[in-house]
Amino acid sequence: MNLEKSKRVFGYTRVSTGMQANDGDSLDTQEQKIKDYCKSKNLELISIHREEGVSGAKDPRARPQLSSILSKLDAKLGEGLVCTKIDRLSRSTKDFLILIDEFKKKKIKFYCITPEIDAESTMGQFTMNLLSIISQLERSMTSDRVKEVFAYKKSKNELIGSLPFGKKIKQNENPDIKILEDNEEEQETIRIVKELRNTKFFILDKKGNQKEKKMTLKNICEELTKQNRLNKDGKANWYPEQIRRILHDGKLINKKK
Repeated sequence: MNLEKSKRVFGYTRVSTGMQANDGDSLDTQEQKIKDYCKSKNLELISIHREEGVSGAKDPRARPQLSSILSKLDAKLGEGLVCTKIDRLSRSTKDFLILIDEFKKKKIKFYCITPEIDAESTMGQFTMNLLSIISQLERSMTSDRVKEVFAYKKSKNELIGSLPFGKKIKQNENPDIKILEDNEEEQETIRIVKELRNTKFFILDKKGNQKEKKMTLKNICEELTKQNRLNKDGKANWYPEQIRRILHDGKLINKKK
């Protein structure tokens, strides 16, 4: 009779944004696989932590649920971690190898369901390293494809993300393709904003000397409101951040101190 005490383990499931719709590897599916695996391997499942909408490229200890598991394992509240696949734990080869090395030093058992890997054997370690590298390669290739799509859309003047101030969607035969064209009224507002920003005036300091100044973002907001110029929300109520975006072609930048 096998009297070996069953190991106490935590289950970890993770999906990135859109993962459930893309490949069917939902949190519920992963959870059921972990429960079935633990039952078949005589593992005592303490709890399953669900990480939703979090990238596998993110630092493991920066993910709330995984960080919680790692802290509990450090406190000896469990002896192992179960995941359905290597890329659920991490899509970064570097982070994955660091975690596995930590587990080995702390005598924490890592269980991978698909494929089933013996993390303590030489072949198992080689397989994990190889799968982790492949996972990171897939992530990099996906990122490159997204950049290529964005670059192509930009070259065709297609809408990417939210509609920028100064543009409108051009009417065309294919409603799925959103081509941008200038919104003349908003383009005039942009011209006024840039003109106001370059407007300089002089004030007298405490010693009576002239000091050159230029319009502040708040001054520009007030002037646009006076002119009844409408922002993207169709209101004449402007904020400095809106002006800052216009001055930097829609890019969000840090405010200068």
